[in-house]
Amino acid sequence: MQPEVSDDDTVHSQNEDLEQLYLQLFKKLDQYQDMIEAGQQQLKSGYFDLAKAKYCGTLIDRFHYDMNMKPTLLFKDNQLQSVDGKDPTTMFGVLVPQSLKRSAKSFRQGLELYLNTIAIQSDLDKLVNEITEAESSLALEELVLDDTSDLQDSVNS
Repeated sequence: MQPEVSDDDTVHSQNEDLEQLYLQLFKKLDQYQDMIEAGQQQLKSGYFDLAKAKYCGTLIDRFHYDMNMKPTLLFKDNQLQSVDGKDPTTMFGVLVPQSLKRSAKSFRQGLELYLNTIAIQSDLDKLVNEITEAESSLALEELVLDDTSDLQDSVNS
């Protein structure tokens, strides 16, 4: 014979499940915020190094861009993929300043961080939907319990 599960135990279990979902949500939000901040730092560093490279006298303007340059990163199916290609800094010459190479690396890392936030956003959306469903289920369960106890009170009176 199995022990009976009371309605209060069911509600308590649902409350615990809801708490776990909220904990997961807060952890994902923290991870999302950390990734955004890291991406911002990478982009700031990239712009600073780009300014240093321009200050060194390297001609970095739209007239020196190689219009036949192929991308070295592709974003497909919510995943970042590296593609073999030539170093984009070579379009500005063979011997480019180290600050230009650091700038390109910082921009690439910043882009990777921002693109990885898309996966976290998707996880956040799923968690919010799960929380909404759990809250509505819990509210319905509590409503049924309240109605049942009111009915029992009126019958006992």
